[in-house]
Amino acid sequence: MEKNLDKTNPPYSPLYYFLQISLFSALLFLIVFHIFYLRKLFITFDDCQVIYLKEIFQNINLFFQGYRGGYFKTILGYSIFFTLACFFLSFGNILSSIILKGTILEKKIGFLERRSIDYLLGSVFASLLWLIIGYFGFVKYQTAVILSGIGILLTFLLLFSKSALNFSLPKLINTKFFSYIKQLTLLEKCAALLIFSALILTSTLSIRLQTYSDTYQIHMALPSFYIQEGRLLQQPYCIYSYLTQNLEMLILWALLLKSEIAAALLIWGFYASLVFLIFSFFKRHTSISAALCATLLLISCSSLLRFSTAIKNDLPAAIFLIAHYLYLIETINSYHKDPQSSKKWAVLSGIFCGGSIGFKYSMLIPTPLSFFTLLGFDLYSSYKTKENVRCASLFWLLGCFATTFPWLLRNTLETGSPIYPYLNNIFHASLIKNWHVAPNIPASFTTEGWGD
Repeated sequence: MEKNLDKTNPPYSPLYYFLQISLFSALLFLIVFHIFYLRKLFITFDDCQVIYLKEIFQNINLFFQGYRGGYFKTILGYSIFFTLACFFLSFGNILSSIILKGTILEKKIGFLERRSIDYLLGSVFASLLWLIIGYFGFVKYQTAVILSGIGILLTFLLLFSKSALNFSLPKLINTKFFSYIKQLTLLEKCAALLIFSALILTSTLSIRLQTYSDTYQIHMALPSFYIQEGRLLQQPYCIYSYLTQNLEMLILWALLLKSEIAAALLIWGFYASLVFLIFSFFKRHTSISAALCATLLLISCSSLLRFSTAIKNDLPAAIFLIAHYLYLIETINSYHKDPQSSKKWAVLSGIFCGGSIGFKYSMLIPTPLSFFTLLGFDLYSSYKTKENVRCASLFWLLGCFATTFPWLLRNTLETGSPIYPYLNNIFHASLIKNWHVAPNIPASFTTEGWGD
C-alpha cells in the first residue's frame, strides 16, 4: 500500500500534537500568571483599579438577573453602538475600497482585517464629519438619528448587494466562513473560540460606571458642553477644547443618542479592531497557529482589558499608531515586489498616523520618524536601482495630511496656530490665557488649564 507522499499536507505526528498542546497550555498559564500574580508585583499605584475576571462574570450575572431596570439601558446602549458601528463599517468599507482599488490587496486582506480597517477608517471619517457639523452649529439629536439611519441603510445595501464592494453576507456565510473554519485544527478552533468569547465578555464591562477623572473632566465634559451649546466652541477655561478631539466627536454622537454605554462600547470596538489586526498581520507573515498565540498573549494583557471600555483617548490613539506601524512595515516589504500595492499601504499607514494625531497631540512625535524613514528608503532605493523615486513617502504624507488637516485648519482659524497652544512663537500666535502654557508641577497636572 502506497504511503501518503503529499508534502503540502503531511499527516500530523504525535509529537506535533504534543507540542501544540504544550504551547497552548503554556499560553494559558502565562495568561493566568500575568493576570493574577504579576499584576500584584508591578502595579503599585494606590488608586489603580484593575479589572478582574470576576467583574466580567458579575456583569453577566447582573444582566441576566436584572438590576433595577437596567435591562432597557443596556439593550439600548448595545443597539446604539450597533448603529454607530454600522456607520463606521459601511463608510469605512467605501473608503477602503477606493484606496485599495486596482491592486491585489483587495484579495490579500482577509475578512477580519478588512473589517478592522473599515472600522478605523469609518471612525475617523465620522469624527471629521461631526467636526464640520458641529462647526456650523448642527449638534442636535435629529442630526445624530439621521446619521445613524444612513449608516444602517448603507450597511444593509452593502451586505445584501453583489456590487464591486464584495461584501455580500450570504456569500460570506455560505462559502468563506465555513471553509475557513474547516481548515483549523481542533486546538486552533479552541483558541479562536477563546479569543471571540473573551472579546464578547469584555464588552460587558461597558455597563460599569466610568472611573477615570479624565473621562468626566474632558472626554465627556466637552461633548456635553457642545450639546448644551448646540455647536462646537473653544472654551478658554478648558484648554482641551483647543486640542484635536476625534474621540470627543464620537462620544458626542453617543451622548446625543443618550447612551454612555454606547460611548464605552465605541472604545471596545477599537480594542476588537486591534485584536483582529494583530491576528491578521501575524497570520499573513507566519501561520494561523502563531497568529492565534500572539492574539492570546495580547488579550491576556490586563492593562488593555482595563482600557477596553474606558472612555479615554489613550487606547484609540495607541491603536491607530500601531495600525500605522503595521502598514508602514507592509509598505517597505512590498516596495520592490509590488510598487502599486506599496503606495496603497503607504496611504493607509499615513491615514492611521493622522488619525492617531486626531486623538492626541503627543502622537505627533513619531510622525517625522515615519516620514523620514520612508523618504530615506525612497532615495536609497532610487540610488541603488537607478530608477525614478517612487514617492511612497509622499503618498504616506498625503494620507496623514488628509486626516489631520481639518483639525489644524480649525485651530488656525480660531487661534492663529494649527497646534495651539504649542509652538506659538513659530506661528506668531498669542496665548488666549496666560496659563494655557504653564510650568510643570511635580505634584499634580490634573488642574492645569482649569483656573484663571
